[in-house]
Amino acid sequence: MSLPADAGVDELTAATLAVAEGLWVGAPGWSGGLMRLPRGGEALGEESLAEPLTSREKEVLQHMAEGLANKQIALLLGISEHTVKFHLSSLYAKLGAASRTEAVKRGIELGLISL
Repeated sequence: MSLPADAGVDELTAATLAVAEGLWVGAPGWSGGLMRLPRGGEALGEESLAEPLTSREKEVLQHMAEGLANKQIALLLGISEHTVKFHLSSLYAKLGAASRTEAVKRGIELGLISL
């Protein structure tokens, strides 16, 4: 959790509740460089992938980007946690990612998801 020193009571309360839900919290503008698009400033597009994502994989990726845990994604999509893990494994392979963070970053770069 990263907030400015002058954060108000409402901001602190909201941040605490968000962290309790498993979300990442940061000061506006602080994380801008973390999710930067490639040098051209344009999304690469899904065509740059060797194998395109399925519609379900895109849904899982979008929910990951929203900070949802596997269990929350499973409940939302009406599938098992095991199936979510299967989709994550496939996503990591297709996106060339080793973690959730890398997968989300890559999804943003490719224009597959929006925050």
